[in-house]
Amino acid sequence: MKKTILGITLLCVSMVFSLAADSKVLAKVDSEKIKVQDLKDLISASGGKLKYETLTADIREKALNQLIDKKLLYKYAKKNKIDKTKEFKKSMNLVKKEIMIQTLLSNKMDKMKIKNSDIKKFYNDNKTTYFSKPAEAKARHILLKEEKEAKDVIKTLKKISKSKLEDKFISLAKEKSQGPSSVSGGELGWFSAGKMVPEFSKAAFALKVGGFTKTPVKTQFGYHVIYLEDKKSSNIQNFSDVKENIKKSLQQQKFTVEIQSILKKLRDKAKITIY
Repeated sequence: MKKTILGITLLCVSMVFSLAADSKVLAKVDSEKIKVQDLKDLISASGGKLKYETLTADIREKALNQLIDKKLLYKYAKKNKIDKTKEFKKSMNLVKKEIMIQTLLSNKMDKMKIKNSDIKKFYNDNKTTYFSKPAEAKARHILLKEEKEAKDVIKTLKKISKSKLEDKFISLAKEKSQGPSSVSGGELGWFSAGKMVPEFSKAAFALKVGGFTKTPVKTQFGYHVIYLEDKKSSNIQNFSDVKENIKKSLQQQKFTVEIQSILKKLRDKAKITIY
């Protein structure tokens, strides 16, 4: 009980501090205040993934100046009675209509309820079609222009003990590989068969983990020596991992049917003339 009360107290204190931080005044334009929350709203409206807390001082300063400029231009526009012009009123009417439509659609979408049983059924019916993950390999390679160069690298690797093989491969990749991955020791990361050219994929997936190709692999890019770091078999994604995406997809489908039905009824009632 004491722990619960303490937890609630700390949460309340945290919320108070958060609200206080958001209301902090950063600048004034005449009598109008610009607060931290205003900057957060500006960042949120930009549609990016940035957060106010992670912004550098330089970016915060630029954002603040942008808000100051907006307030100054707004005051200047009011002084020049822009809100009384035909152009402004026409634009406002268009914006009003768009906002009404978007609000209607948003409200409809929010009302699209999907049963857990329907989500589960979709998952079970479409496991292999949508939720199967292909086999993946994690590999490094050394890319060379001449076959002889690749054979020489393989000859060197054959002399290295298994415990030191990966380190030696990375060293040779940095020293000799002519591909862009040379700087990272030939690292390619995880990839499925379809992500690489066929000759490369066939050779990579044929290897055992910790092994390397004993003959050069020729592709359109040159001659490769491939080292397999790890391998994953194909599998079906867990229901818990895809449940939310399925729900959103079913909501979208239901929403589309609903809107199409509404539009059909509205069109049937309306007198529409197309010239």
